[in-house]
Amino acid sequence: MFKGLPEDKVALDRLGFHYHLMDEYGIPWDKYEEVLRLMDEYSVQKDMELTPRMAKWAWRLQQRSNPILTGAEVYKFMMRYVHEEQRALMGVGHRSNLERVSRNLQTLLSERMKKPSEGKYYRSKRRGRCPKK
Repeated sequence: MFKGLPEDKVALDRLGFHYHLMDEYGIPWDKYEEVLRLMDEYSVQKDMELTPRMAKWAWRLQQRSNPILTGAEVYKFMMRYVHEEQRALMGVGHRSNLERVSRNLQTLLSERMKKPSEGKYYRSKRRGRCPKK
């Protein structure tokens, strides 16, 4: 599947996350421990190891200041970004597919931010409790 592709791009889809490769992963150096914690969460909660490419997108999706996505939604968008990035790399997809995923994310976030009271309820409901009225 990855024949003929640059090794540094293929390495993003192999297990193993290394500090000295943070630049290649597209993650700031000072976020290493944060990404490791995130990877541990996926390991425990989803029983899966993240590749560097998956970790990059999971970390990016976690960087929003107002987290209004469920864990399942973050996972879904992470996998969509990974899939479309891989397709573009192999030449079977197009960069515009990544833009489409970003537009879908933006639309979802915009819808949730338009109704802040529902967003608050939604986040509380997701945690298993409802806010006081």
